Amino acid sequence: LVSIPLALAVYVLGLKDWDFSIPLIYRNSDDIWQYTLTKVLQETGWILTNPYLGAPEVASWHHNAAAQTSALHSVLMLALSYIIENPVRLQQIYYLLNFPLIVLTSFIACRLIGVSRLPAFCVGLLFAFTTFRIDEMLYAFLSNYFMVPLALVAVIWVLSGKFVALAEDQGQTLRWWQVAVRLVSTREFILGLIFVALTAASDGY
Repeated sequence: LVSIPLALAVYVLGLKDWDFSIPLIYRNSDDIWQYTLTKVLQETGWILTNPYLGAPEVASWHHNAAAQTSALHSVLMLALSYIIENPVRLQQIYYLLNFPLIVLTSFIACRLIGVSRLPAFCVGLLFAFTTFRIDEMLYAFLSNYFMVPLALVAVIWVLSGKFVALAEDQGQTLRWWQVAVRLVSTREFILGLIFVALTAASDGY
């Protein structure tokens, strides 16, 4: 789940001898915005205020949807920043680590809905190596969509009627608070809430 997608990513992207302090993509586009976010995250501890831009004051990105809702990615990159000092290297290693992370979350998602191990692993590999992820690597958050498979689990559980039976007891419809108590006591409902919350915190798009 980790070594195979990581090795495959290094091979597919030709990164065996790549210096990760050199951007894989560098043009006058959103990639500069992404590197700016990573740099200010590493230097100030968060991304919503950039003291190096916006003279005579500072750049405030509190109303920017992309910056506001990339909290999960920012937390993970902030954790990595303690061992990776260069912001360009930090962003690109995070991108690379998302190959096995996407495979892992896809595998877990498939297992939660009853898919056997080998097909679940194959689904993870296919989803981690979609053309969007390769073509749009300039988007540090959009291309790292490891929460999508887990969010789909919550959707599938709801659409398949997994929680419908909890609203009834021996043919009698329960009151709303009784249903709420039953929902909170189920593992799937709690996991679904966690998956939805983490997805909402991972990217605004």
